Amino acid sequence: MNCPSCLSATTKEQNKKTSLGYRTFRCSICQHTFNERSGTPFNFLEYPTDIVLLVVLW
Repeated sequence: MNCPSCLSATTKEQNKKTSLGYRTFRCSICQHTFNERSGTPFNFLEYPTDIVLLVVLW
């Protein structure tokens, strides 16, 4: 997964997960920590992406 801050591809997955269960990553270049939703329109939602998409579909 590319870093949303510096766009580097040298990232490592961390053992820690977010409160919604998303994987977290750390960039080896800029030391920025981010998750799977960082840089997406769903980043600041308090509900899982699959639930949001299901609600929008219906």
